Amino acid sequence: MSARPARMKVVAVSGRDLAPFLHMLGIDEVIMPRDGEEARRALEELAARSDVGVIVVEKWVADLVDIDRLRGSGLYPAIVVVPGPRDLEAMAPDKLYRHLIRRFVGVEVAIE
Repeated sequence: MSARPARMKVVAVSGRDLAPFLHMLGIDEVIMPRDGEEARRALEELAARSDVGVIVVEKWVADLVDIDRLRGSGLYPAIVVVPGPRDLEAMAPDKLYRHLIRRFVGVEVAIE
């Protein structure tokens, strides 16, 4: 097993709509696949890289690929699935925030 570098990269696999926002957040590398096969190849390559600590994946990409298989049993890379613009339009804001808080913090909240 190879040692991980001191500073690992945060990379993202997303569509063109979300990419500018991810760049503004300081994501080191953003990959924009055109189809499911390209997304699968990109995620497999990223998961195998020793310099990648976190992979941010837009939901539509995650739906095309077996994310659980990529997560494997190791600590790195951590794979985080985030909703994209289309997902946000389809979800009421209170339900979206409740879901995100419950998922990432582990606490159920009531938003009134």
